[in-house]
Amino acid sequence: MIVALTDVQAKMTYPDGSTEAMNFPAGAAGWMDAVEHLPENTSDQPMELIQVELKGT
Repeated sequence: MIVALTDVQAKMTYPDGSTEAMNFPAGAAGWMDAVEHLPENTSDQPMELIQVELKGT
């Protein structure tokens, strides 16, 4: 789960080399399945968020 504290403009890069743009406004909440990823802030402003990653057993 992710809750954006600031506007978020990011690029996610996955192990297979594919990428995905992620953009959402401050206050937005979202969910994505657990997956390895490398986030990159593509904005010229700081990106602040709260992220909770649930681990499987």
